[in-house]
Amino acid sequence: MSKMRSNFRKNSNFGFNAISIFLRIFCILISSEFASTNKYIYSFERNENSEIQIFAQNKEGLLLNDDMNEKYSFKIFFDVGLEIRAEKKQVFLYQNGNDIKFELFDNFLAPNTPENKYKNGKIECDFELLYFLRITKDMVEFPEILNNHQVKCILTIMKNNTSRNDCLSFEEIYDFCSFMEIDYYVKKSIILGFLNTLMIESVFYNENLVLLKNIYEKYEVSLFDEHIPYKNLLINNINVFFLLENIFKNTYLLNIFRVLLNSVGIYSLILDNFGKNKIQNKSFKFYIFTITIFKSITISNFRNESFSAFLEELSRFVQKDLEYIRFINLFIPWDILGLFLKSQKPKGLMLSDTSMPMNNHFMDIISDLIKTLEYINFVHVDISFAWWTDFFEKGNAHKIILDFYSIVSQNYFLEAFSDSYSFKDVTYFEVLFCYFEISTSFCDSLVRFKSLKTLKISHCFVDSNNENWLLEAIDCMKNLESLSICQNGISNKLFNVIFRNPGIRFLHLESEYQADYMDEEGVNFDFNDINCSLKELVIKYIKISYFSLREIFKLKNLTNLHLESYEIDIPRKTESLFFAPRDINSLYIRFDSIEFINRLNILSNLVLVKQLGLFGPGLIPGNISNLCMLCNYKLKIIIFSKVNINMKDLNRIKKLGVLEKFVLCQTKFLDCSFCNLGDKCTFLYCLKSVIFESVVLNSTDIIYLCKFKKLEKLSLLLCRLNLDLFTFKMWLVSSSLKEICIGETNIFRFKEKQNVPDDTLQSYFKETNICFSR
Repeated sequence: MSKMRSNFRKNSNFGFNAISIFLRIFCILISSEFASTNKYIYSFERNENSEIQIFAQNKEGLLLNDDMNEKYSFKIFFDVGLEIRAEKKQVFLYQNGNDIKFELFDNFLAPNTPENKYKNGKIECDFELLYFLRITKDMVEFPEILNNHQVKCILTIMKNNTSRNDCLSFEEIYDFCSFMEIDYYVKKSIILGFLNTLMIESVFYNENLVLLKNIYEKYEVSLFDEHIPYKNLLINNINVFFLLENIFKNTYLLNIFRVLLNSVGIYSLILDNFGKNKIQNKSFKFYIFTITIFKSITISNFRNESFSAFLEELSRFVQKDLEYIRFINLFIPWDILGLFLKSQKPKGLMLSDTSMPMNNHFMDIISDLIKTLEYINFVHVDISFAWWTDFFEKGNAHKIILDFYSIVSQNYFLEAFSDSYSFKDVTYFEVLFCYFEISTSFCDSLVRFKSLKTLKISHCFVDSNNENWLLEAIDCMKNLESLSICQNGISNKLFNVIFRNPGIRFLHLESEYQADYMDEEGVNFDFNDINCSLKELVIKYIKISYFSLREIFKLKNLTNLHLESYEIDIPRKTESLFFAPRDINSLYIRFDSIEFINRLNILSNLVLVKQLGLFGPGLIPGNISNLCMLCNYKLKIIIFSKVNINMKDLNRIKKLGVLEKFVLCQTKFLDCSFCNLGDKCTFLYCLKSVIFESVVLNSTDIIYLCKFKKLEKLSLLLCRLNLDLFTFKMWLVSSSLKEICIGETNIFRFKEKQNVPDDTLQSYFKETNICFSR
């Protein structure tokens, strides 16, 4: 608090701005939801000591909407024939030496000001003014923590103050808020509220801000790159960009937006032409790109050649100190790409499905970046052998991600890769081959990755001979923490080599198909000491033995477990089969039969589970009721396939208070229905997505879905629906859906039974603004 006091005293203007924000905020609130139902009346007069005595009169009650049509409910009257001072209670004495100056009273005391000619006055307002008067005298009264109410007030004053650009300094506002402990969720509310006042639809997705054309518009979450260490602002539609161009002509609003983005750490900008809309033939100022806080820029889905002029103009406005540049699904001539890159020294460059006519000049431009690049991500892009050679000879990359779509471009890389000896700084290497048979030269190069911590290889072919080369390379990677291999088959030898490395934390092994040399009885492995370190295990399409399953269930430190395998012959007597992990966040089990779960303690051990998927027949109805009660406010995603449910299971599921996604596939309700979740279901206000596939539903079940107030996505594939036309239409109107998939079979049945033409169904969805798919 002493620091706060000194800051205010050092900068009196800052102090005035701070208090004026709050005072004018509460004046404006009379026309908002925060308005009080009481009117407070204060009188004031100047005494002989050049002080202002302030008196409180009785507050008057207001009816709702009474006198609420005023823009401000902070009214000042001078020389109003006040009553004798002795009949009123003095509540505050304003003096010149206060910590924070009150402009109204300073003018009232100062000579040669219009207000000085008056002797007294009256203030009428709809908030308790006394608290703010005390702040002017003693900063101890100032809050160290801003609550949601106060912060919303700040936003309101910004909205109503756009005509007075000189009254507030944005840097002062930001400094003012920076030492306040404002909750992150409050900041999100501020941003969403600000955008709402600008008539822009917006939503947060995992701390990334998305601007949409409308609330029903889809957006691509894959644009949020986990390898870029910044939160993102995604402009999802070029029409939204056009709207921002008009709004941010007002630099005041642009600066507000900059401050708000900075407050939540959003430093990455993504411009995505999601709807593939045409660009108007006019010039732009690219105001949003002039915000200097951005350290990463992504341009996506500008595929048409007509976008070249737009991208060329954009290149002239992009700031020159970007750390990450990404181009996704673009057609961009080399000269325009050169304008983006020639003045940049980025740490990261991503090119994905980007068509760019190559020539020597372009190669010179991107060759200049080699020494600064620490991260490259090339997806379906043709890069020459010469560039790869320079990259491996001169580069200092730490992270390499590649996805090849042609044998030619893949071979350019492999040839340069095999000839290189400079991999000492690479810690992350991920490659998805078009088709590649493991070679000795490739494995020899892998051995040189002395610092490698993450290795991901997919779509490679191994046999009993070349597998040994790959195993030798992996065995030499002593710093390896994360390993992902997707190949034609996974053998016992690979498991045994992997499990000799006790440092591995994350393991993903996937077989694309059953290789000829694989053991028909399934792989057998012993984790040895690795069970102390392994946190995440994914095994897909690999036949594992009962012994291996028992070893997996011993991994007590697992947080994520995903098993998809062939049938496992589990003995009836399974006393030795015990599920040890207690901190599982995500559990997916898919077998030809999951009958063995009936004899284990798996569900009762899921204390922290957030995602649960059970795939396969054999689970006894009622077993879901064994789910640990401690996960009620943690479990957000449930996926059941071929799992039959009875009333006992529904009574357990209804207690999952934060469930957001519920998927049922080939599931039967036994002596119950989905609607039996009832009115006491605890996730009525949080469920967002429901997917039914090959599930029998009655009309009551469909109508019951309307009780989920935040349900946005519904899929009814191969489900038997029994709805008449009127019920169907009323159901759509009363639902909160943004997206629905009914399936071609249901559409055909519905039209045939109800004799409804296809365009009528389409019009129903259009009227309700629901995105419809088959």
